[in-house]
Amino acid sequence: MKQQLNPDDFDADFDELPQTVSAHIEHLSRKWAEDEARHNRHQRHVLTRRRIEDWREERALRREFEDDLDLD
Repeated sequence: MKQQLNPDDFDADFDELPQTVSAHIEHLSRKWAEDEARHNRHQRHVLTRRRIEDWREERALRREFEDDLDLD
């Protein structure tokens, strides 16, 4: 017969992880958090660069348009 897991029957001594396992879990958690932060920084950098390029393109088109108006 299988024993059913019940959250009310939590036994802290039984479920305690060895120090090496918990240290490894902490290390991986930190690594994943750093990777996520790095990924988010990269996305922000790409979006900022794209906005600057769009702004430059818009400015160049505005100049061309104004030059065309001045010629008439």
